[in-house]
Amino acid sequence: MIARVDCVNNTKVLITVLDKNYLEAGMIIEINGGKRRTLSQNALYWLLLDFASKELGYSAEELHDIFKAKFLSREINAMGQNITIVKSTATLSKQDFGEYFDKINTTLIELGVNVAPFWSHYEKFLKGGRDEKE
Repeated sequence: MIARVDCVNNTKVLITVLDKNYLEAGMIIEINGGKRRTLSQNALYWLLLDFASKELGYSAEELHDIFKAKFLSREINAMGQNITIVKSTATLSKQDFGEYFDKINTTLIELGVNVAPFWSHYEKFLKGGRDEKE
């Protein structure tokens, strides 16, 4: 976390900067007001990673780290060194997590993983475990 919103009223917002090393003159700061990703989103994410792990030969935890590095990282220069900052999925808004999830699903397809069985099973689960013919 870089900053915390402490007080909001109709005309003023008080933001406490927790790490000034990330701030530079002229920087535009984006503030997302969206709620954090849901537990349901997170559960589905881990189910997909577990499914993909069987196809790709990595553990779900390894895939989690790989995808975070691929989609949620950025390079900064700090103390004269290039450092990679990797964002936690727990800090993503619902929308951002959905976009992250979609990127992973697309990447899995591009890697040749047949995700259709995963989504078919998920849709069956949403229908209460009933087959379409019932």
